[in-house]
Amino acid sequence: MEFNNQEMNNDFRNNTTPREEKIKMLLDYAKDCYKEGHKPTKKEIRRKFHLEIYNYFKNIADYHKKADINLSLRNYKKNQARQYILNYVITQVARGNYPNRKELEFNLKIHVSTYFKNLKEIYNSIGIDYRLVEDKNEKIIANARLGAYTLEQGKELISNYIKTDTLQ
Repeated sequence: MEFNNQEMNNDFRNNTTPREEKIKMLLDYAKDCYKEGHKPTKKEIRRKFHLEIYNYFKNIADYHKKADINLSLRNYKKNQARQYILNYVITQVARGNYPNRKELEFNLKIHVSTYFKNLKEIYNSIGIDYRLVEDKNEKIIANARLGAYTLEQGKELISNYIKTDTLQ
């Protein structure tokens, strides 16, 4: 849907557009912006449509949610975001993958330090002794550098080692 500024501004200023139609236009705009690679902000909407987003949606997160845009963790309360991160790590551990800080930050598009003191706190929160992960990682990396096996094989060894140590 192409958005012509002049036509939109005249319709919205004259208040001739019904509320439902305005909401639909705002949602379509959000979807178009997301396809282009960004999420619309309340300032952008105010400038483009001359509307206050809070008159039509509960908040900007609600706006993004109704437009079927994936919400980032910063739109949630800190406790909810922490729980989401823990659940993510638990599912990764169940698959045999023990994500490090860099993988968490890349996949979840967050800074771990915003929600947790360090990676050790995350693993301890889900009941895995972080020393097991840390010690085994060091051994795997050292052996992989020596050419004993590939990193994928090393990750498999880590997961097997941690599973046997935590089950005992």
